[in-house]
Amino acid sequence: MGNGVSLQKYTPVRVASFIPGFGASTGSAPSKGAPPSSPVGFSPVDSFEGSAKTKSAAGAKAPASSDKTGQKLVDIAKKQEGYKEGPGNSNKFTQAMTGKKGQAWCADFVSWVAKEAGLKSPRSSSVGGIVGQLKKQDTWKGKKNPQPGDAIAFNRPGTSRWDDHVGIISKVHYKTVEKNGKKTQVPVSVDVISGNSGSKTDGVYTRKKIPLSNPDIVGWGSMAKPKKK
Repeated sequence: MGNGVSLQKYTPVRVASFIPGFGASTGSAPSKGAPPSSPVGFSPVDSFEGSAKTKSAAGAKAPASSDKTGQKLVDIAKKQEGYKEGPGNSNKFTQAMTGKKGQAWCADFVSWVAKEAGLKSPRSSSVGGIVGQLKKQDTWKGKKNPQPGDAIAFNRPGTSRWDDHVGIISKVHYKTVEKNGKKTQVPVSVDVISGNSGSKTDGVYTRKKIPLSNPDIVGWGSMAKPKKK
C-alpha cells in the first residue's frame, strides 16, 4: 500500500492540507517546487516511461479534452471503482503495464486507463512521468480549464517530493458568478477517481469536491492528443 496522501479529508491548513489516503507514486522528482518542464531522472523502477512524440509550437495553449475522449476515460476509470489491491501492493494495473506484481500504482492506473481508451500516452509509473509527458505533448494546462478525463497531480507539502499522487478528474463542479452584468460559470472543485487511494490507500476510489484552491494540487492536463493546426 502507498504511504502518500489521503482521499478522506481536506483541511485548509497548509501543513496538513494534503489529501490523506492518496497512495504515493513510484519515483519522484529530485527537487522542490513546480514540476520540471520535461521528464528528468525518474525512478529506474519506472519500466515503461516514454514521451509522446507530438509537439506543438512553443507557447501554444493546451487544448481541453474533447467531451468524447474525456468521458471515455472517466467511464473506463469508473468501471474499476471499488477494486482493491492484494498483498505487497499487488494489482492488475501494474501487472498489465509493467509485468511486475506490485508497486505504488496510482500512475500505473492512470496509464492503464489511457491505454484502454486507445491513447498512446501517458505511459509512466511515476507522477512526474505523467506530468512530463503531458507537458511534452503540449496538453498540460497548469490550473486552467479542468475537464473530465484530465489527469490531475498532487503534492505533499513539507517534503522534497512534489509528485505524491495522480488521478483522473471525473467531474467538475461550477458556481455562477456575475461580472459587468454577465453571468458565467467558474470551476470551483472536482471529483477525482484514482488508484492506490482511499482510507487505506488500497484501491480505486473517488474523492468528491476537492477544492481547486487546495494548495496540494500541482495542476492537471488533457490526456487527449493536441488538435492538428
